[in-house]
Amino acid sequence: MKFRTIPIVMHAACPNFKQLLRIMKLSTLLLIIGLVQASAKGYSQVTLNEKHSSLENVLQKIEKQTNYIFIYDEDKLNIADIDVHVSNASLTEALDACFKDMPVSYSIVGNNIILKPAAPSLVERIKNLFDDPITVRGIITDTTGRPLSHATVFFIKRKNRPGGYGNGTAAAGLPVAVPATSNANQATTQSLPQATAQVAVVSEVTYVTDDNGLFYIDAEEGDELGISFVGYKTYTFKVKKNMPFLRVELHAVTSKLREVFVQTGYQKLSKERATGSFSKPDLKIIANRSSTLDLIGRLEGQIPGMIVAPYYENGYNYNQATGTQTQKSVIRGESSIRLTTEPLYVVNGVIVPDFSSVNLDNIADITVLKDAAAAAIWGAQAGNGVIVVTTKAGSRNQRVKISYNGFMNFEGKPDFDYARKRYMSSSQYIAVAKQLFDPADFPYSDINSPYNYNTIAPSQQVLYNQNQGLITAARANAQLDSMAQIDNTKQFKDLWLRNAFTTSHTLSASGGSGTYAIYGSLGYTDSHGSSIGQNSSTYKIDLNQSFTPNDRFSFSLDAQLADNVSSSKSPLAIEPDILPYQLFKDANGNNINLPYLSGWTPDVIKQYSTASGIDLGTYQPLDELDYTNNRINSYAINLVGNAAVRIWKGLQYLGTYGYSVSPTEMLYTQNNKAYSYRKQLLNNTMPGDPPTYLIPVDGEYYQPSNNNQRSWTVRNQLAYTYSGRDGNDLLSLQAGQEANERKANTRQETIYGYDPQLESYPLLDYYTLNQGVFGTVGGYGGYVQQPFRETETVTRYNSYFALASYTLNRKYSIDGSWRRDHSNLFGSDVSAQNKPSYSMGGKWNVKGENFMSPAKWLDALALRGTYGITGNSPYLNAGTVYDVLGAEQIPNYYYPVIGGPAYNLSSPQNNKLSWEATHTTNLAVDFGVLNNRLTGSIEYYHKSTTDLLGSAPENYFTGSTSATTNIGDLVNNGINISLNSTNITTTNFTWQSGFVLGHNTNKLVKYQVPQSYENSPSYRLFSSYAVGYSSNSLFAYRYAGLDGTGDPLVYLANGKTTKKPDVPLGTDLKYMGTTTPKFNGSINNFFRYKQFDLSINITYNLGGVMRRDVNTFYSGMITTSNDLGGNLNVDFLDRWQKPGDEKKTNIPRYLPVENYGDRSTTFYQDADINVVSSSYLKLNEATLSYNLDAAALRWLKIQSASLRLQLNNVLLWKANKYGINPEFAAAQYGARGIPVGQHTITLGANINF
Repeated sequence: MKFRTIPIVMHAACPNFKQLLRIMKLSTLLLIIGLVQASAKGYSQVTLNEKHSSLENVLQKIEKQTNYIFIYDEDKLNIADIDVHVSNASLTEALDACFKDMPVSYSIVGNNIILKPAAPSLVERIKNLFDDPITVRGIITDTTGRPLSHATVFFIKRKNRPGGYGNGTAAAGLPVAVPATSNANQATTQSLPQATAQVAVVSEVTYVTDDNGLFYIDAEEGDELGISFVGYKTYTFKVKKNMPFLRVELHAVTSKLREVFVQTGYQKLSKERATGSFSKPDLKIIANRSSTLDLIGRLEGQIPGMIVAPYYENGYNYNQATGTQTQKSVIRGESSIRLTTEPLYVVNGVIVPDFSSVNLDNIADITVLKDAAAAAIWGAQAGNGVIVVTTKAGSRNQRVKISYNGFMNFEGKPDFDYARKRYMSSSQYIAVAKQLFDPADFPYSDINSPYNYNTIAPSQQVLYNQNQGLITAARANAQLDSMAQIDNTKQFKDLWLRNAFTTSHTLSASGGSGTYAIYGSLGYTDSHGSSIGQNSSTYKIDLNQSFTPNDRFSFSLDAQLADNVSSSKSPLAIEPDILPYQLFKDANGNNINLPYLSGWTPDVIKQYSTASGIDLGTYQPLDELDYTNNRINSYAINLVGNAAVRIWKGLQYLGTYGYSVSPTEMLYTQNNKAYSYRKQLLNNTMPGDPPTYLIPVDGEYYQPSNNNQRSWTVRNQLAYTYSGRDGNDLLSLQAGQEANERKANTRQETIYGYDPQLESYPLLDYYTLNQGVFGTVGGYGGYVQQPFRETETVTRYNSYFALASYTLNRKYSIDGSWRRDHSNLFGSDVSAQNKPSYSMGGKWNVKGENFMSPAKWLDALALRGTYGITGNSPYLNAGTVYDVLGAEQIPNYYYPVIGGPAYNLSSPQNNKLSWEATHTTNLAVDFGVLNNRLTGSIEYYHKSTTDLLGSAPENYFTGSTSATTNIGDLVNNGINISLNSTNITTTNFTWQSGFVLGHNTNKLVKYQVPQSYENSPSYRLFSSYAVGYSSNSLFAYRYAGLDGTGDPLVYLANGKTTKKPDVPLGTDLKYMGTTTPKFNGSINNFFRYKQFDLSINITYNLGGVMRRDVNTFYSGMITTSNDLGGNLNVDFLDRWQKPGDEKKTNIPRYLPVENYGDRSTTFYQDADINVVSSSYLKLNEATLSYNLDAAALRWLKIQSASLRLQLNNVLLWKANKYGINPEFAAAQYGARGIPVGQHTITLGANINF
């Protein structure tokens, strides 16, 4: 704004006189102005000869010639350069010539000339009513095509609006973004030249790009915008009509790598200064990976050195308080035997039990802390690494932005055929049943008994009926032939499995003013599992607010609310070994009765039913689905507040306050029609006429439970930062105190005979029932569930910590941390409570040295080294101050206590027990070459864990045979590699690649005093550890083939062979390797062509071993189970059957009755020839995205929108030749599971309004 003012002073007087005086003065002023105007028109002479001259230059010349002063607001005027040629013209003539055909009007008041925008005509006014502002949309990337999130888009100059930002002029030499003329709807890439000056930093942010580098802003034609990002040259352009979707490339100011920040949960620091081992996944991959809602599952293959366990074979943790499951993971090898080996989970600086309450669409940052320098600040809980998650927050000075992200994942049914093909068909099964039928060794009189525990399959019953003369041979053969023709695979899949799917939706809004910022979201997920009745739905609400009233104080509050409701039924636990001929519905669609699944013969069922008055002859598995229900409703409320108070220059107080509560309600109900309840009722029925029932016949089994977790955290710290010598001295110091408590409470009630309508139930004689009741119809009964149970656990920590870092000349960095934890998990001894964790590290930016200047191809080179100690806390009650006594529960018939109620030694005094300590050394090199087209880091680590928790023998007179103590050592060594490359980058096409590798070897150096049984083969074969070997080691017999009678032989360590079960020792076994892969990681490729993006992520696991699934049936009679299992492995058909077969098969012979002292078939089952590689390569996901055309979205007021199609979990290669998918194999035991979640399809959308 350029203007001058003429002050006019009015004197106060009485009201009437004052009014009169004003009228007189105003009249006089108007008269004078009129005279002056007339004089100016007649006597001012102006000469101008200007070509392409600026407005300011022309006006200055007029002022010099006329002594008139111009008053105007340059931001309101839209005036181009002026061409004017007048000679000795009057002032008005000169002004008319200057502003001809320009939207400017003027008025002359005294010696002042007032300029203002010309009033629009009626036509222009009507047109302006329908003119929308120009919405500028685009994406901001670096020269490699990588999106730059949180880049700043700001106004440099606004053409027609007041309040423009900046200094009013653009830097010289900056290019203008000109749309491609060939196609107005096509995105245009604008690249900033390397030698471009920078625009002055603006004070007010107009817009900040989102996580994908996208932005949109409303402007007018002629406005000038700037784009800036830390470490990059600022880019400017002018707004024009019909602007396409812009792709703006920013060039780095120097050759340094893009600035990246890491979060430790205690501080945010630049990765350029960090000495520790931090890893950050590609958040775009994490956000789009839709095959799982578990964050740990989405991290698979993204973090060097982090292994995510397969979901099969107990590869997950179940949180009873929330009813959620989290995949297990290990960072840089297992560091414990007894304690958890999983990392610590942190959200917004506060420890959480899992990430189930976090909306994955709200994650702003994930940092994985892997070495001591990174994780030691978390002390005695960080020995396995730390995963730190920071959620999104609003940005100040940002207009309101609304976003939607959602997807639907179609999982389909489990691949039942994959595992089913390893078992016999119906015809094969019936043929073997006939062949092995032996009524002499297995007489029906033994089977037809209440105390027979072998469930007899229908085919076996037919054979016994024929043997007893109940049916003819022809009738028996007809029934068996009918069974042989049946294949129940389709019926099983149709009736017991369903197509699983998951849908997820998140709607978020963010914005902020100069002092306040807010981010809020509402999320909803709905999952339908593949099992009948398995459903789950979750609502999540997030609200993050920050308030900064001045430059000395700021406060933020993050609130997360999650509500999960899940339900399930109790179907048969059907496995691939299902009887192949058993159907569940007849030809008319009626449910088939299968009473033999009770385990009793028809005679026994009739006998029990008559004596008890209970219908035991009706068991229809499909009807049973409606008799049992399980419902879980869990809430999670997490509050985290952060305060910062600036005390003095560089010194501030930081406070973190967290509170969370997770109440969960569980309800399990079982109708009295359920067969399992009828069997329990049978065992609690006294014979008589009529019978006497000890538990209710009517009503339902009703079991409500309440699990509650509550935790709080308070952290107070002082932080001091100093920057001197223009940033060549950077010092950071922090010290503080932290306290937290976690409390878990569980209550469970059990009611028999509950009437949900009357909300009533009968009382039972629990004391008598728990003593055991003999002489019932079923033989014996009692021991029902206790009516009420409650447990409570509390863990507390009180800690002191300090951090320090210093960087000299931007090249040399050192840092350190120290922490001391006091906890009720440790022994009370001073040595246990005052044990510190600490770290120290250094970093040398080699590229910053002068002698590296000639290496132009080398853009970055830094060396890092760290050492420190982290810990793993003991479990609750491992270390107690006093002897802890526990009350014996009411005795039952299994363990009668003649003397009545008693106490036992639940936990002996253990004052010196401390946490397991992991000493970690980390050496690393970070580099960037060829203008950072190839960047990466290579790290070597050595982890030595001491004070492993184990058992030491105790004097029996202490009341305990052993005590938990710190007794063992374990070592991990490995290499982590992370590489990123930009292979091709052009205007329309980009190809980028990433490579992640983790390699780990470990060894249990020493451990507790081995017991005698630990040297037995049966123990070592299935133990997860052995001194001198790696964790999860796998041992096997050295197989020597079959002898002439078809029995298996094994080699001993001395080279001899044996078939005797009691001869081999643990030392005779062969070490085959570890079930944990030695190498793991991923290969990622990203392609962008115009508006299409293609991301392909392949994960691999190499170097592990597993047992393959083999036949395990070698003796006895063919039976089934209560869940219809019992089919035989197809390998049984290739068993030894006659002399000479030992030359062509390794599978032992079948014996009706096994003499366990003569041979051991486990010699073959657990032999080295049946151990195979578990290496595999899989397509984790391939994602094709399409970014919708900006011109099409402009009319919908949409900033950007993208659609994606994703394919998940496709096994590409496996090292074994048996067709085993290692992700669905029990590596230690040799079982093959049913794959789930394979070849899933996802449709997703992301829309920014």
